[in-house]
Amino acid sequence: MTTRKSSRKVATLELPSVLDVRAAMPLHGSLAGLRGRAVELDASQVQRLGGQCLQVLVAAAAAWRLDGV
Repeated sequence: MTTRKSSRKVATLELPSVLDVRAAMPLHGSLAGLRGRAVELDASQVQRLGGQCLQVLVAAAAAWRLDGV
């Protein structure tokens, strides 16, 4: 997962092609490091999404909503 800044002051997190159980902790860490900032997820390369990563993404969406971001 790579993070890049765009000109709109929105961080873009590029998701890997496989988001399985092994990707859950790195995904959580990447998102936790961006908490409070505007983030755009680039899921254009994702081919497989496991339940654990789906939970991380849903929890992140809820956290950003609560933060008002």
